[in-house]
Amino acid sequence: MEITYEKAVENAEALIKLGQQRVYLYDKGDRPWKYVTNSEPGGSHRLDIRTDARFTAVHPCGITFEWNYDIEPRSANGSGRYQIDIAGCREVLAVLPAGPREQFATQLRESAKAVRQTGRELKTAWEQHEELAISLESI
Repeated sequence: MEITYEKAVENAEALIKLGQQRVYLYDKGDRPWKYVTNSEPGGSHRLDIRTDARFTAVHPCGITFEWNYDIEPRSANGSGRYQIDIAGCREVLAVLPAGPREQFATQLRESAKAVRQTGRELKTAWEQHEELAISLESI
């Protein structure tokens, strides 16, 4: 069942009576960031990094919310380069409680290693291509 965060909180008592203590948030609406208890890498991958994070929040109303946050726009797929939303990641880090903030920051630091490695590989490829271009021009 797809439901917004606001509607789930508003109808928490009824949802719990129906056995629906967990709600996955699909929409792009509000998120209960201040109640986040866990952050973990999501299941989407691109160019050797996890491109999303999965958050879990336990709300005082008794509902546990889950959602994924994309660190890159979906339009990045097929582009061959990273399009990480640094400003968005900073905004998320700013609103997370300490424990989940560190979990998300760890994921971002791990991504930085892969991004750096990809950059090194691209630099090497560029240098090789530059040498080939110079050689071709000299023919």
